[in-house]
Amino acid sequence: MHEMATYTTNLNLKKPATTDLVSIADINGNMDAIDTAIANGAVVKTTSSVAPSAALKNGFYYVSSSTSGLSGADANPFLQFHSGNNDFRILTTAYSDVWLQQIATDFRSEHVYIRRRENGTWKDWTELGGGGGAEIYTSIAASSWTADSTYADFGYRCAIAITGVTANDVAEVVFAQSEASSGNYASVCETYAGGVYIYSSVNTSITIPTILIHKG
Repeated sequence: MHEMATYTTNLNLKKPATTDLVSIADINGNMDAIDTAIANGAVVKTTSSVAPSAALKNGFYYVSSSTSGLSGADANPFLQFHSGNNDFRILTTAYSDVWLQQIATDFRSEHVYIRRRENGTWKDWTELGGGGGAEIYTSIAASSWTADSTYADFGYRCAIAITGVTANDVAEVVFAQSEASSGNYASVCETYAGGVYIYSSVNTSITIPTILIHKG
């Protein structure tokens, strides 16, 4: 009785019977099926460091701050708030390269962050656990300063617009090292309906690396 070929469960790859002759067409067909599955987002796993924006297929990825040089849309929040750690993992679930979701965790804490790519545009990371559910905003321009008398030592105020912020929220502003050590910027900030106020003794445009918003 002649044996019949069988097929694998996931990719329907052909498994010839032991009595079948080798078929180049079958081998090529299996190779094409594997290649197509990978291109369409088959689960991948990597232990070689990649930037989060390159982790576009379904699977687990390893991210190292020392080798990935993360910045801009890739600025992993752990790099801002857990600088003693430099090894992270990313779980990507993707519909396509431009519609996907990423969950980020490190190997030394319980912090969990999530972001999505919506029609090709990366959204900001948002913390889910381990840090009070803070929303995270990165690379924020502070350029429009006006004279202000709220604090005697800091005669200028900048209103930073952030959609969805209310006066009941609590903000944490993380200045760059040069600004933080200059003494020119107040250690306090205030939220208002639509943004955050920061205070300075100088009228100078700066870029703030990170602002956290804890919802009130």
